[in-house]
Amino acid sequence: MTITAIPCIQDGCLMVRGKVVSTGVPQNVVVSPATSGSAFVGATSTTSSSRHVFSLGVLEKYKFLCLFRVKIWWMIPRVGKSGSEIPMETQMLLLEASEVSALHHEVSSDAAAPAENTFYILLLPLLEGQFRTSLQGTPENELQFCIESGDASVQTSQAYEAVFMNSGDNSFELIKDSIKILEKYKGTFSHLENKKVPAHLDWFGWCTWDAFYSEVNPQGIKEGLQSFLEGGCSPKFLIIDDGWQQTTNEFQKDGEPLVEGTQFATRLVDIKENSKFKTSDSGNMCTDLHEFIDAIKEKYGLKYVYMWHALAGYWGGVQTSSEVMKKYHPKLAYPIQSPGNIGNLRDIAMDSLEKYGVGIIDPQKIFDFYNDLHCYLARSGVDGVKVDVQNLIETLGSGYGGRVSLTRHYQQALEQSIIRNFKENNLICCMSHNSDSIYSSKTSAVARASEDFMPREPTFQTLHIASVAFNSLLLGEIVVPDWDMFQSKHETAEFHAAARALGGCAVYVSDKPGIHDFKILKKLVFPDGSILRARYAGRPTRDCLFKDPIMDGKSLLKIWNLNKLSGVIGVFNCQGAGSWPMKETAQHISLTSYISGHVRPIDVEFLEEVAGENWNGECAVYAFNSGTLSKLSKKGNLEVSLATLQCEIYTVSPIKEFGQNLLFAPIGLLDMYNSGGALDTMNCIIELSECRIKIRGKSCGRFGAYSSAKPKRCMVDMKEEKFTYNAEDGLLTVKPHATPSIREGCLVVLGKVVLTQVHDNIIVTPAISAFIGATSATLNSRHVLSLGVLEGYRVMCLYRFKVWWMIPCFGDKGSDIPIETQLILLEAKEESTIQNYSGLATNNTFYVLLLPVLDGQFRASLQGTFVNELQLCLESGDPNVQTSQVLQAVFINSGDNPFKLIKNSMKILEKHNGTFSTWDAFYTRVDPVGIEEGLKSFAEGGRIPKCLFIDDGWQNTEIEPGKDGRFAAKLANFEEKIKFKSLCSKNSCANLSEHLLSGINDIADWYMLGMLYLVTGEGCGIDGVKVDVQNVLETLGSGYGGRATLTRCYLEALEESVLKNFKDNNLISSMCQSTENICSLKKRSTARVSEDFCPNELTFQTLHIATVAFVILFAGEIVVPDWDMFYSDHYTAEFHAAAGVLGGCPIYVSDVPHSHNFSVIKKLVLPDSSILRAKYAGRPTIDCLFNDPVTDGKRGVWPPIQGAIHEKPSQAPSPVSSFVSPLDIDSLEEVAGENWRGDSAVYAFNSGSLSTMPKKENFQVSLDHLKCEILTVSPFRVYDQNIQFAPIGLVDMYNSGGALEAMSCSNDPSGCTIKVKVRGCGLFGAYSNKKPRSCAVEIKEEEFVYNANDGFLTFNLQGECKSRDIEIVY
Repeated sequence: MTITAIPCIQDGCLMVRGKVVSTGVPQNVVVSPATSGSAFVGATSTTSSSRHVFSLGVLEKYKFLCLFRVKIWWMIPRVGKSGSEIPMETQMLLLEASEVSALHHEVSSDAAAPAENTFYILLLPLLEGQFRTSLQGTPENELQFCIESGDASVQTSQAYEAVFMNSGDNSFELIKDSIKILEKYKGTFSHLENKKVPAHLDWFGWCTWDAFYSEVNPQGIKEGLQSFLEGGCSPKFLIIDDGWQQTTNEFQKDGEPLVEGTQFATRLVDIKENSKFKTSDSGNMCTDLHEFIDAIKEKYGLKYVYMWHALAGYWGGVQTSSEVMKKYHPKLAYPIQSPGNIGNLRDIAMDSLEKYGVGIIDPQKIFDFYNDLHCYLARSGVDGVKVDVQNLIETLGSGYGGRVSLTRHYQQALEQSIIRNFKENNLICCMSHNSDSIYSSKTSAVARASEDFMPREPTFQTLHIASVAFNSLLLGEIVVPDWDMFQSKHETAEFHAAARALGGCAVYVSDKPGIHDFKILKKLVFPDGSILRARYAGRPTRDCLFKDPIMDGKSLLKIWNLNKLSGVIGVFNCQGAGSWPMKETAQHISLTSYISGHVRPIDVEFLEEVAGENWNGECAVYAFNSGTLSKLSKKGNLEVSLATLQCEIYTVSPIKEFGQNLLFAPIGLLDMYNSGGALDTMNCIIELSECRIKIRGKSCGRFGAYSSAKPKRCMVDMKEEKFTYNAEDGLLTVKPHATPSIREGCLVVLGKVVLTQVHDNIIVTPAISAFIGATSATLNSRHVLSLGVLEGYRVMCLYRFKVWWMIPCFGDKGSDIPIETQLILLEAKEESTIQNYSGLATNNTFYVLLLPVLDGQFRASLQGTFVNELQLCLESGDPNVQTSQVLQAVFINSGDNPFKLIKNSMKILEKHNGTFSTWDAFYTRVDPVGIEEGLKSFAEGGRIPKCLFIDDGWQNTEIEPGKDGRFAAKLANFEEKIKFKSLCSKNSCANLSEHLLSGINDIADWYMLGMLYLVTGEGCGIDGVKVDVQNVLETLGSGYGGRATLTRCYLEALEESVLKNFKDNNLISSMCQSTENICSLKKRSTARVSEDFCPNELTFQTLHIATVAFVILFAGEIVVPDWDMFYSDHYTAEFHAAAGVLGGCPIYVSDVPHSHNFSVIKKLVLPDSSILRAKYAGRPTIDCLFNDPVTDGKRGVWPPIQGAIHEKPSQAPSPVSSFVSPLDIDSLEEVAGENWRGDSAVYAFNSGSLSTMPKKENFQVSLDHLKCEILTVSPFRVYDQNIQFAPIGLVDMYNSGGALEAMSCSNDPSGCTIKVKVRGCGLFGAYSNKKPRSCAVEIKEEEFVYNANDGFLTFNLQGECKSRDIEIVY
């Protein structure tokens, strides 16, 4: 016999390719050839009816997959091996035919041998005229098809094209080709390739349903959008789901309990929004839907807003008595469900509507209804609609020509209205899984592919994933399957997120406001809101088609898809977390048990399409979660083992061979679930000297590729970048773009998006790092320009809270940044999400610095807005000095170490700009007698100051008549007040008050005359000056070229005069924390860095310490920070003294005469009055940079700062704990020297304890408020005889190690001698792992104490306070 691919009936058997599909086929079954080896199967009956059930014979021993409607709304898959397992309402049946699984029926002696390879047989029940077909099995393994019209008056006795039948070697091609055949033959629907796909699919979205359900309201929507914005992951499309319409329910009475089911009888009253969207209730400031949508689009950057409605208007249709609805001629109808629907699972909504009825619009008026509704929505700013409850129409066909006719009429009207009113075919169909809708879809391009994501149903999660994947086999040829929303902070969020990354679908969530997991979202969504959508619908791999991934206890679900240059496979363990409806559970599966399977490159269908010519089948396979890269042949495999609800994603990239035997395969962005989705094109240029591979795609994160050889260099946007190469597996990783740049509306630094929604007027100019500038359409002396939206980073900024002083501020978004911000430091991690980071910074952390600077006559500052915009403020301070552009307003740089980043940035700016280089005892009542008395009281205590500041109160000032107060006083002349004239004879100097601000050309002469008087005036002998109130100049620039110009002129004159008149550059600047001042520091080397020490202000003490520490991050690179004076007998004296000794600053007090605490002073000051000043400016440790040490109540630079804002110390909270590690000291290795192993000795000053600690370990410190501890960290040196030694210093001084000047070691046959040079006198301490033989000071042997338990070695340095040599002999 001749074997043909065309289905046929032979000897009572339905056959395909010589294979028996079913036996015992009745004679009334008819097969009609179609095209390309396909056929239609039908049957005839002796009677006419609106419903027929025909037998196709007995189906046995084939593995099958079917898609059937388990409820009226939704399909799910079912696998099996016989006709009895095929449920009612089956809408697709796929059989696997092979030697092992197919029944080979010999029809005659010349029957063909079984096929060598597996092939597939597809049966699709169709629409024929007014009838709709479905398949079903019987207990006797009979395969039946059912045709029905849904209208008793629409009858037939025959159906010749009820079932389409086709076969092929590739199951996916078979389904695609079959749908295309039917598209052309039937003409009632279109294949997806011939439809316009809505643009919202490529953007991240949010649906309001699970966030609010029907209680959705404008305020809630705003809160949700705001919380996304604050997390740095803003949706670009929004679905306002059920709850916005005007509805009524006559079956629910006010005050009476809800009768279950009556909610579905709710009906639509009007096409306009309900009162929630029309009033100012719940904080809604918009008067209608139009105003609301305009507002949220503008504020939150939404591109698309969709509104929900049902195909019939609402669940219960429309209210027939509504005046608005009367023009559509509605009437009440009662649904009639098909026996197939009620034969599977009944649905409460449908059962309720059967009872209460549906207000159905006259089919002749349905287009008018849709057009009016959609026109109104479009005029209100709505971009599209999600149309739900579509399958309801199949139950209302009676009297309208049947279900198929009515469904098609509604569908056509809907699609025509969408095209007419909305751009880009913006329609999402939902609850539309009947073949009536599927085969009537001419333009609808998106449809939900499964039952709802149900966050409160733990057993539904795996069913959801598997259902969509299998349903996409059919639906994915006609529409883009919509996988529905999910919640990012759900226990199965990662599972759902990974599936959607592979689904080729929209990615949207239904998070409640403020409840998000941005770590997950940012693996799906770029900062601009776009997603990496795969090319096709994600479907099960071929080896999974006939396996049950939910209930067989052994099979993993694998889903495949393609990108432009690679394939992707997701592997999911769905076993044990749920069970299919209408199927008994065969066995219990533990949630903790692992199931194993294999992943193969061949699992990705059509991979050769992206591999190109001459591909040998080898692939690079990258596992997303494990981060591993493997090289496999096309038929090779990797084993994967997963627990229930675990998943893994594999990017499969074909390896290509280029010149010089180079093998290369791009992976993509390694931190995104669908890594390969970021790649668009790749080509290679081979030259004599090199082979260059060029890849184009989205760049926002780490790029990875397989390479058989280490490249010479890697470049991004024509700039060379750092890369890492692992020779073992060939993984090449290119670090993110180093130079800040604007890409796709985002400011990108090191591959991380710092700002989104950057406007076109923002300019980035590369320097060694970069400058940010901006242009404006108008000239002005002041501009406020948006730089973009800042979200998702931990932020520390320094801002001027008063005109004179800066303080720090902390946050995680743009709205946390105050006006007058002069430094912003951002912490960026690999995840780029906001987390509660604690402990030591990890090596994948980097920092971004933004410094507003001076650009010509304009001064820049930064500020935030309530919508997280970061704004640039530019001002000249003179209305006559205007501009429309600045190119170098903000300096931006990045680095792995925040301290080096700031230091290097200031050095870059120094070279680039050339404008800078890196009072309480008496108040104004100061007089000579008081000064003498104070000095005498210090002498009596044994510590005489070597530096004296005579603060405000010595000058001759005048106050104009009618004005009062110290701040209104003006300088009269250079002379001292009369109270000081007993100390020096009168000096006749001209009265220069008329020179003050008379003109900036005279200011240099003015300074010169004044300082000349202080130095040379009879009896004066002054050594230097403290110049205060400097920032006042920024307010006086009008008429003088602006604030920057005036400030710079004054400061240049001041510095010139100081250099000429005083030795050693003796100038202290104060109240000078403006950008104009800081960026004009050419010579001044000391400046006050905080507001005054205010002894009578209890709440200022901790703020003073914290402010100085943080401001030093910036100011400490330009000047020696002056921490200001303090009282030695103040109740916070120990606190201030400890801070000052770490500050690398001058130490001075403002004690009232005879009010001293010499116990504190002597821990700071040596007997010769010198101090042990630290090497650098004291700054917060790296793990404290983004923590608020004053008000967060839990941690900080100095934990005891917490609670001190209370009025009385006794009201402070309980102790605060933190951890200390040697790693807290930045650049400790600089003093440790070579060969340091990382171990250190740590000496606690107050407790007197000594510990040894490896570099990365830490110990806990717990302190009450306003208490402190000082820890000296001394690196071990290891010498001969395995001697470990670490000098501590003078252990009775706060800064013990400040006394150490040098250390060396010498060895001879007699032993090992360690020499330490120490300055000062007192108790010397060191760590030693062995007891020394002797200790000597200046060659004279001294007694020592050695504690073997902790290795603490101590002895006294007596006598004169000077530098001396110590020898410790072993």
